Amino acid sequence: MTEERRITPEEWSRLEALWETVSALPPHEREAFLAVHEIDGALRDELESLLARADTAEVFFDRMQTLVPQGDQRRSSTPPLADPMLGTTVAHYEIVERLGQGGMGVVYRAVDLRLKRTVALKLLRARSNDDERAKERLLIEARAAAALDHPNICTIYEVGESFIAMGFYEGETLAQLLRRGPLAPSLALDYASQIARGLAAAHERGIIHRDVKPGNIMITATGVVKLLDFGVARMVDVDASQESVTPGTIVYMAPEQVTSRAVDPRTDLWALGVVLYEMCTGARPFGGDHAGAVLYAILHDSPAPAEIPAHLEVVIQRLLAKDPEQRYPDAEVLLRDLAPASSVTSSARPARRWRRHAAWSGVTALGIVALIAAWPGAPSSAPSDRRMAAQDLYDQGHRDVLFRTASGRRQARDLFRQAIQVDMTYAPAHAALAHMLVMTAEDTGSSRRGALVEAEQIARRAIALDSSHADAHSALGHALFFDYQFAEAEEQFKRAVDLDPKQPYVREFLVWLYVFSNRPGEALAQANQGLTDNPESPTAIAEVARALLVNGRCDEALELLGRLTYLQPPPARAASIAAQCYARRQMWQRAVDELRPVAQRNPLQAEPWLGFMLARAGQLDEARQIKDELITLWRRDGGGAFGVAVVHAGFGDLDKAFEWLEKAIDDRSLRYNIMEPAFEELRRDPRFDRLRRRLGIPR
Repeated sequence: MTEERRITPEEWSRLEALWETVSALPPHEREAFLAVHEIDGALRDELESLLARADTAEVFFDRMQTLVPQGDQRRSSTPPLADPMLGTTVAHYEIVERLGQGGMGVVYRAVDLRLKRTVALKLLRARSNDDERAKERLLIEARAAAALDHPNICTIYEVGESFIAMGFYEGETLAQLLRRGPLAPSLALDYASQIARGLAAAHERGIIHRDVKPGNIMITATGVVKLLDFGVARMVDVDASQESVTPGTIVYMAPEQVTSRAVDPRTDLWALGVVLYEMCTGARPFGGDHAGAVLYAILHDSPAPAEIPAHLEVVIQRLLAKDPEQRYPDAEVLLRDLAPASSVTSSARPARRWRRHAAWSGVTALGIVALIAAWPGAPSSAPSDRRMAAQDLYDQGHRDVLFRTASGRRQARDLFRQAIQVDMTYAPAHAALAHMLVMTAEDTGSSRRGALVEAEQIARRAIALDSSHADAHSALGHALFFDYQFAEAEEQFKRAVDLDPKQPYVREFLVWLYVFSNRPGEALAQANQGLTDNPESPTAIAEVARALLVNGRCDEALELLGRLTYLQPPPARAASIAAQCYARRQMWQRAVDELRPVAQRNPLQAEPWLGFMLARAGQLDEARQIKDELITLWRRDGGGAFGVAVVHAGFGDLDKAFEWLEKAIDDRSLRYNIMEPAFEELRRDPRFDRLRRRLGIPR
């Protein structure tokens, strides 16, 4: 008798991928798929067995993950199966990469073709095209998550009939992080506190997550925790418990959950207890060789013995009480017991081993403080309540939507000021405020010089707080550049690039600086690098076009800008670049047509250019009207002198143009555009040398 061949460890992950693909196919298509991909032998037998027992497949894969080692493994020589969704478009989202899957959907990295941003797109995974129950569950997820607005909960952008577009965050899941081993105590406390804050916000809205686990917890590149996937969330007015796939992941499920009893917010706190135990030890508290053993441990056993810091031992014991009545009543009470650890220093007393079958006896925040000394090497740098609150405000200020309007930018500026008031030592908030002061001064035209001085001071304070923070150097360079201190601005931008080569906006700032400094070749090099770093960014594309323009390569610039025509509206800066290219061909009306819609949306930015092109096109009355409006705005301190100079240059009135350019230097509204092709006539005039000397621009 020949020995039955068993599936090798290298085939486990392929089996899961096969299951996800094949289970979604109609039964009559599965045989052809398996034949085309040459799936046979033990792998096929196991897959067919799973398909025959589809209702228990989810539990199988959870068990499989506990049995298959997660460390270094030899990669299978069998190439992964191609996902048929890759490269396709759902609504206005182009699917780029598969990220993972849950009980009710498959998640992809996708590009929003309208706004040119990366999103996480969750698609309905159903066994048939008319699985209305599955669609209902997906909409329950959307309804639950979209109702929440909290820094520790994933943002929902859009809900469609069969998809949800969510925020995509650079970073890794807690599950990926834990594969490298347990976390430092300070990180475990930090992450647990952030998770609890997100749960508190959800519970306050009557939403229970029901699937809190490391795979549903994202740690962003800046250390912010995002709670993902409300796919099995239960709202108080919706019964979402009848899905054939068991909600939640078994090893993180509370006793009441695995026995199909009523769940409430304390069920999520149990799962957080499992996660906190795992962060501290690198292992799960309830194990077993099969699903039945895990269920028994959850219902009857105490957590497996492990080295746990003493003060966290009592917290985890309370979280993992079998009886929900003995757990924390809500996440806010839990946060009070976690918070004291951030302000107490360590001592040398060793952590105790977990006491098997130990019963929890009540613990207070003061008791936690007393037990902190049991944590060896516990640092005093764990985030405090102040730091957490400052981070919350900082994250709110960085919402994309705020950067689209002048009022939104002012709101962001105010949020960053509040973050600093909460925690004066938080460097990122200082850097963000410095950027925003420069931007809002540009919007309003009021007290530009004073705003730039304040921005410089705040950026230098950010550097003093954390000299390794790239955005602090970028913010200082931003303020110095708009104050025409080019040499030091360039130094700060380069320092930011050294610290973080892909730091947002730095390449863009360098393009502007090199255009202003009459260094077109270096401008093009920086623009190309910026596009390499962010190939899907509309602003990166526009800045390459600008660099091509100043290098005399208008045909290439227009061709590149053609990639942005699908955007509605395209970036405002693209219009002035395209208009200058058409102007070089004497296509004045085409230049006017390019600028007019942008001037309606962004008058401060585009109206001066429109006035310039109207004057060159011979439409003098409208050009004069724009010029007079800009002068009135300048007198009211609502606009800069540079816009008036631009329109005078369009009329060919160089005397007036130079008069207003001098004013523009004084009020800090003169921009790098002065070195672009539209102003060649001005730059040939001997009077331009005076401006060069004032600005330090080489000939």
